[in-house]
Amino acid sequence: MQFKLFAAGLDGLLSDDATEEEKNVEVTAGLGLDLIDVSLRPITFFVGETGLMSALWNAPSELTPALQV
Repeated sequence: MQFKLFAAGLDGLLSDDATEEEKNVEVTAGLGLDLIDVSLRPITFFVGETGLMSALWNAPSELTPALQV
């Protein structure tokens, strides 16, 4: 089992020194899973700033195991 986290656009959101190109990238994050050399469809956690804020406000206060997700 192998998992990969991916993110895009966070530099433009968090950094003061970000270029215009970095600021124009849409904020995205997610998870990709490989089971027995078979890639499953990636799970996208959020897309855009409103999706990020929604994910933060709706996140559970307790830790959730990855297999339960």
